[in-house]
Amino acid sequence: MRVAIISDLHFGFANASEREEDSFIQGRDAIEAALDGKADVILIAGDVFDSRVPSQDVLAKTMEIFQEPLHAKSSKVKVVDSINKKRGEIAQAPFRGVPIIAIHGTHERRGRGLTNPLQLSEKAGLLVHLHCQTIVLEVDGKKLAVHGLSGVPERYAKDVLEEWNPKAVEGATNILLLHQNIDEFLYTGTDFKSLELADMPKGFDLVVNGHIHWACQDELKQGGKFLIPGSTIRTQLTKQESEIEKRIYFFENGELEFKKLESPREFHYKTLEITEGTPSSILSELESFLEEIPTKDRNPLVKVILKGSLKKGYSKTDISLSQLEKKFKSKLILRIAKNKLESKTVLDRSDLLSKKEGRALSIEERGQELLKMHLGEIQFEFGIEQDELLGILSTDSKEMALQKIKEAVRIG
Repeated sequence: MRVAIISDLHFGFANASEREEDSFIQGRDAIEAALDGKADVILIAGDVFDSRVPSQDVLAKTMEIFQEPLHAKSSKVKVVDSINKKRGEIAQAPFRGVPIIAIHGTHERRGRGLTNPLQLSEKAGLLVHLHCQTIVLEVDGKKLAVHGLSGVPERYAKDVLEEWNPKAVEGATNILLLHQNIDEFLYTGTDFKSLELADMPKGFDLVVNGHIHWACQDELKQGGKFLIPGSTIRTQLTKQESEIEKRIYFFENGELEFKKLESPREFHYKTLEITEGTPSSILSELESFLEEIPTKDRNPLVKVILKGSLKKGYSKTDISLSQLEKKFKSKLILRIAKNKLESKTVLDRSDLLSKKEGRALSIEERGQELLKMHLGEIQFEFGIEQDELLGILSTDSKEMALQKIKEAVRIG
């Protein structure tokens, strides 16, 4: 049995922007690639939609795309068994063509008792939705068991998986669908541990995890393969997303293969390393880099990270990007981040306040050193010594300090 695997289509992403059609263009590309690749079944590992309550327009466009497998030449897949899902709950319409089996992800998860958009899609006959459930399919005498755990809060993911405790179906190819953080691939820095590869149940031929947007795969020590198919659309604009193309995977006879999707926009990711830069030098280097990016029918995505130090006397706010963004607005979809830039003054203060003469400074000493630096920057020279002013302030005598400054100004 040939299985197509897709994840994180995020239909409706970037609504009311230049990219508002991208999720549909690329989602259709993925579905058509699955059909062209002669898939018997299409699996989707969560986040079909970008919103828990998608608009009617988003639903209509999604329905149009998911109609294609319904009208494709039937792969003659039939349901032979199900676990935790009543046979009457399984939509029959998807099996007239090439069925879609899907779990919901974090973007679609809703509160208890509320219908999420994947459940709605199942009621519309577009797909089969799984959550802590298993469906066993058969075609030409070969069985496929698809086990699905939809996205749950990360804090509870391990407990939910252990409580559900899915078991491989004997005599079938077994695939488990998840939509969670996996610690080896996406560190969260939380006070609880995400799922790890060691937590994956034994006996499965393939474990597929959505949620993480760049594609990668691994072998499980307990047996079987582990796959992150990645998203069909770039939403996070991370370095990893710039390095790995968008894909659809196929699984057949225990082997994985992939096909590159051709529809995604080009994505250029660049870190500009800056040492004591000035606004004009930074803008000049930025402009030179952007000029080198070739023009395309669909504007490329560009993300630039400005990293390093500014020349003393300048801050990040001195770097005005408006003219540059205006110049390239019709050619590029541009994101420029300045948060990794530090001014020389800030760096000096950081070094100074962390330690002095090889020892850590007290809070009071740090405050005094910082005030000295500020007074030095404004060329404080009038009629009162810095140390005298600091001494007055350290005793919390603000009124006395203000009076001394006024007197010093009159004397100066």
